Amino acid sequence: MRNVYSLNHTHKMIPKVCGNKASNLFKLKQNGIRVPDGFLITSDALKKTFKLDHADFQNIEPSKEELKNIRHEIFNRDIKETQLISDIEKQLNRINIRNRNKSLIARSSGGAEDGDSLSFAGIFESVTIGFHIDSLIEGVKEVYSSAYADKAVSYARFFKAKKNLPIPYIQDMSILVQKLIGGTDIIGGVVFTKDPLGGKYGRVEISSCGPKSVVDGKDIQISGSFALDQGIISKDDLSKLSDLCNSEYQSQLLSKSLSEIVTKVQSLFTTNQDIEWIWDGGNIWILQTRSITEGVKK
Repeated sequence: MRNVYSLNHTHKMIPKVCGNKASNLFKLKQNGIRVPDGFLITSDALKKTFKLDHADFQNIEPSKEELKNIRHEIFNRDIKETQLISDIEKQLNRINIRNRNKSLIARSSGGAEDGDSLSFAGIFESVTIGFHIDSLIEGVKEVYSSAYADKAVSYARFFKAKKNLPIPYIQDMSILVQKLIGGTDIIGGVVFTKDPLGGKYGRVEISSCGPKSVVDGKDIQISGSFALDQGIISKDDLSKLSDLCNSEYQSQLLSKSLSEIVTKVQSLFTTNQDIEWIWDGGNIWILQTRSITEGVKK
C-alpha cells in the first residue's frame, strides 16, 4: 500500500484505507464534481512514521497525562528524512506546478469521522500551511496530534456511553492536504439535503465569509428551507445572493450550479448529505460531504 495517494487516483478508495471524508471526496472527483486538488496521507503511513503502536486505546480509556505525552511525542518526532516525507514532496511538486504561491490546508480524515453514526465535526484540527516542506510537517503534526486531544477523547466517550460504541478513531486518522480555495472573504456555505433538526425539507445556509463561518454559526446572510427538485435558493433569497455576488447574473449562475451539484452529490449516496461548498466566482467546489448524523447539530 502507498504512503500517499493523489486525489486524482482513479480507483475506488474505501474508508478503511483513507477515512470517510477522503473516501467521499475521491468518489465525488471520480464522478466529475470539482474537489480542490491535493493528496491523502494514509493512516498506516502515519502510524509507521510516528511509531505510535503503543498508543492503542481501543479497549482502555487514556488519562489526560497519557494523551499529553503522546502529543508531545508526535511534535518532537523528527520525520524529515523518512520515506513518507519523500513521497509528500513529490505530490507538493505536482500541485505547485499549477498552483504556484497558493496556500494549502491539512485536514483529518478519520475512520469514525464523517460516518453514519458519528461526525466528529469540529473536533479535529484543520491547519493552513505553505508549500514548503517544513510548514507541511508542522501542519501534519498538528492535525495528527488532535486525534489525541482531550476533546476528541471526551467526544468519543460521550457517544460510547450514549450509543454503546467503541473508541475506534485513535489509530485510524489519515490526513488530507489540499489547495486552499479563496480566503475568509469568499462566498460559501452548507447544504443539508434534509434538515438535521427535523422536517421533510432540505436546508441551505450561506455566508460571504465562507463555509467555516456557517459551521461556526457566524455571519450567515442567507438561511432557508428548500425542496431539492424545486431548486435550493428561493426567489426571496436570490436578491440577497445578488447583493453578496454584486451581480444578478453571478447569483443566478451560482444558484443554478449549486442546485445541479447538490442533486448530483446526493444521487451518489444512500443517506442524506451535509455538504460544504465554496464559490470562486466561476465554479463551485465541494470541500466535503458526509452523512447527516441524527441528533448532531452543526
